[in-house]
Amino acid sequence: MKTNFEPFKVGTVFNPIEEKFLNVKPIKKTILIKFPTRLNAMALDPSKITTNNNLIYSPGEVVFMIKIYKNILVKITNKKGEIKLSK
Repeated sequence: MKTNFEPFKVGTVFNPIEEKFLNVKPIKKTILIKFPTRLNAMALDPSKITTNNNLIYSPGEVVFMIKIYKNILVKITNKKGEIKLSK
């Protein structure tokens, strides 16, 4: 259970890849992902949204997947740890 709610740097990994997966080799260098858009409905009871000690919130949003897709190209680069984002 998470109890430390101190600020953290962008890119902080809270759930790292398990060691048994670290030596898995990719079968492709490039993939294209057809990613669905999400439509977020308003919080069911915004007055109940607050911080707590377990990161589980009973109120929240209803999220719908809609058929508007973004094409996302994922490519392995030669630079370890490099991440490039397009516009």
